[in-house]
Amino acid sequence: MCRCKIKLKQVNKKPIKLKYMHELMQGMIYQMPSKETSKRLHERGIRSLLDTRRLFKEVAFSTLRAPRYEILNDGKEIRFNDDVFFYLASPDEEILRELVEKIAFSPDIKIGDARFIPIIDTRGDVLENCMLDIDVDVFDNEKTVLDCFTITPIVVSDSFRDKDSRQKTKFYYPDKKAFYEKVTNNLKNKFSAYYKTNDLSKFHFNIACYNFKLKGVYYKNTLLIGSEGNFRLETNYETAKVINAFGLGAKNAQGLGQVMF
Repeated sequence: MCRCKIKLKQVNKKPIKLKYMHELMQGMIYQMPSKETSKRLHERGIRSLLDTRRLFKEVAFSTLRAPRYEILNDGKEIRFNDDVFFYLASPDEEILRELVEKIAFSPDIKIGDARFIPIIDTRGDVLENCMLDIDVDVFDNEKTVLDCFTITPIVVSDSFRDKDSRQKTKFYYPDKKAFYEKVTNNLKNKFSAYYKTNDLSKFHFNIACYNFKLKGVYYKNTLLIGSEGNFRLETNYETAKVINAFGLGAKNAQGLGQVMF
């Protein structure tokens, strides 16, 4: 599987500005690999064969999480009072391996003003030591129903220009049919890119929402509105691998759409 859980220990008590969390996490991750890999993550991706306009970046991640933390400065900052972790994923195992190994052996990891050191077992295969596997035995031959929850909000949107030619964005939420249609179509294109195929005979996915709430996230001073909550997925092993490698919805390379089965 192409998703890891990365554990870090904070070595100072500096808070992190919540508004910039996604940018800061992305910046930290992208500076870790070689210049060649970093350029690949920035400028390239893997393309859907169903719709060749659809290009997907080869890294996805969550924001930092911890059992104990404090929200400071009227909700603008977070300070962690425990070891933290985040999820890191890629459809390309070699990219993921390079990122994980760079993090594992980094003596100083900066996320804003906060400084961390890795807590990763570096004995043997470093990637294997922090890999999160999907249990293939959970799945039958065709479909399995799984409960999942969001780690970071699922963002579904369309961009358009209004009558004055101004760029606008429309967001979709789980109370509308379009949300499910767009999540499914997006995942079909990721499936195509992941397996390098336009054959969807092995694709199986249905999604239903138990409950959700809206969550606003800033990325480079742009407000993105996504949905956090609990969902039911009907899927198979081949499709679950794609969800694990990318996430659901848009902006996975900006730290959005990460879910846990």
